[in-house]
Amino acid sequence: LKDKKLYFYDLNGKATYMINDKNHVFLTGYFGRDKLKFDKDFGMDWGNITGTLRWNKIYNNRLVSNTAFIYSDYDYRIELKVNDATVALTSKIKSHTLKHEYKYLFSEISKLAFGITSTHHEFLAGQDSTTDEDIIKPIVLQKKYALESAVFVNHEWKPIERLSVVYGAR
Repeated sequence: LKDKKLYFYDLNGKATYMINDKNHVFLTGYFGRDKLKFDKDFGMDWGNITGTLRWNKIYNNRLVSNTAFIYSDYDYRIELKVNDATVALTSKIKSHTLKHEYKYLFSEISKLAFGITSTHHEFLAGQDSTTDEDIIKPIVLQKKYALESAVFVNHEWKPIERLSVVYGAR
């Protein structure tokens, strides 16, 4: 029992700064990690770190904008003992997003949202390592990158209290 581990944690935080009545800045963060280990033969852990810095601008009682920078760093690792060697497989996904959105209130039952977003992804899928290269040869993978961008618009219509219709395009 002494070589077994099981733990997890999640931490959340948020700070708000009011520049004035029409400009607010928000900083939010999340940190989480889970770990599971059985003796010295098998273990795995995974976690995520995210953060958002958002500026909220109120133009009037109908029009609001939000500009956000979002960061995410997810990883997981699996370890397995093979003969006298320990083999580990690690994967990671890191993302940086910039999003600018407007929300317009036509009426209490009709809202429009539109904007742009762009995300840069960095992937490391299945990088392995070992404590004994004579038993298992490590595989060296290259990082992969992707850029995902979009323009979007959606409309929410709420004709009665318990019914909402949302439609849009991206």
